Amino acid sequence: MHNQRIALIISAIVAVIATFLPYMKSWFNSVSLMETRDGTGYIIIVAFVISLIVALLGDHKKAIKKGHLAGTIIPGVIPGVLLLLFVLSVSNDSLVNSLSNFEIGFYLVIIASLAILILGLSVNEDNSIKSTSVQVDKFFCSGCGKQYSNNSSGEYYEECGSKL
Repeated sequence: MHNQRIALIISAIVAVIATFLPYMKSWFNSVSLMETRDGTGYIIIVAFVISLIVALLGDHKKAIKKGHLAGTIIPGVIPGVLLLLFVLSVSNDSLVNSLSNFEIGFYLVIIASLAILILGLSVNEDNSIKSTSVQVDKFFCSGCGKQYSNNSSGEYYEECGSKL
């Protein structure tokens, strides 16, 4: 499987798992995104599952190109943007104080969203093994099998009279 696809798949899986982890501190305990009862957790899961499915489509040995890449990146970035907008709307005094109220689930969703964006756009190297050796064309006599250099193509072999 191509490195780009692996990175996108891992990021999407981490984000789906992060929706079940503690998201926000409350008075007595922590709350996950699935416990917020406003559907945010389901929206995030659906968006990252779309990214996961699109990353799994097509030839696994090749990098994701154009349309499929947009279909992977856009749903993966939307949850991160929505969560950041939520933080900005909730923060009254300072952003640092409001960010201290969030826990590991929130941060993992943001990191996975950024990873999908950055790795989707930057990891595009070819996963195939390229040969660095130069291949020299070799010609053999069809009659006796003796090897000749490539500049004697089309000529006749002196000993057996066969064409090279």
